[in-house]
Amino acid sequence: MDNKRRFSIFLLLVILFVFCFGAVSAAKVQTNSLLVKVAVKEGSVTDRVVSVSSAEGGQFKVETVGLKGVTFGESDFTLQSNQNKDISVKLDANVAGKGAHIGSVKITSGADVQLIPVIF
Repeated sequence: MDNKRRFSIFLLLVILFVFCFGAVSAAKVQTNSLLVKVAVKEGSVTDRVVSVSSAEGGQFKVETVGLKGVTFGESDFTLQSNQNKDISVKLDANVAGKGAHIGSVKITSGADVQLIPVIF
């Protein structure tokens, strides 16, 4: 392999590394939950807690995507840098109706978005 080709491959790997590392370290929204999965009996209400944290701080908004019967103790809040907040997630089978329900909790801060899948 000639030097020009090696240099091109090396440069490509460096760019990929910087891009991947930058994308991971730039995450503004972090949560303690990868998934909220709950067995809710018909006609009942269940509460869960999702912890939201941020190294940078800022304005945050919590909302549902594709779900009925899911509400939050607080949907708009501000975090200081390195602060975290526990958000109550209420899953109400009376509002959602019968059957399985699949959707997401969406947490946004500026352009940063964190989606947590929800199944109940």
